[in-house]
Amino acid sequence: MTEALLTPNKWSRPQRKLSEVKAIVLHWYMHPGESARGAREWWEMRKSGTSGFGSAHVAIDDRETLLCVPYDEMAYHVGANTYTQFALEQLSPYPNNCTIGVELAHADWAGKPSLDVWERALSVCIELCRRYRLPPTMIVTHFDVTGHQAKWGQYQCHQWFATQPGELARFRAQVRGGFAA
Repeated sequence: MTEALLTPNKWSRPQRKLSEVKAIVLHWYMHPGESARGAREWWEMRKSGTSGFGSAHVAIDDRETLLCVPYDEMAYHVGANTYTQFALEQLSPYPNNCTIGVELAHADWAGKPSLDVWERALSVCIELCRRYRLPPTMIVTHFDVTGHQAKWGQYQCHQWFATQPGELARFRAQVRGGFAA
């Protein structure tokens, strides 16, 4: 993993400490084919405040994994007006303060990660589950937390694991297997 920390600012890296880590939230870039570096630069541009809040801790593509916000700081990756019952009961009324966001690259609007992205995400999630003593069941999706999928024009975002629950179960099982190793 390469450290590529965002500049501290109000809009994408407020330097507020996480209360604790209760879950890992998987996300997908808004644009198919986006690179980890491109996602990081998008969040960096938010420091002016003209694009609103937004960031994640980790950005992953086929070639690299970037740490954009330190794990002990809050990132703005699951902001919403309302949250699911799961989020309210298991996380907090404001889940950004207790979750780590991991953004995954994808080639098309289906959102399926490549094998390289999948393997990199597994590595990150295994490390995080070990570090924070999280069961793999606490690897969740944006949809699990907010109850909605973001839209980019006519396209749904954050959808691969949300629409393919068997794939999320397979990913979690692989994390569990790697965690036990």
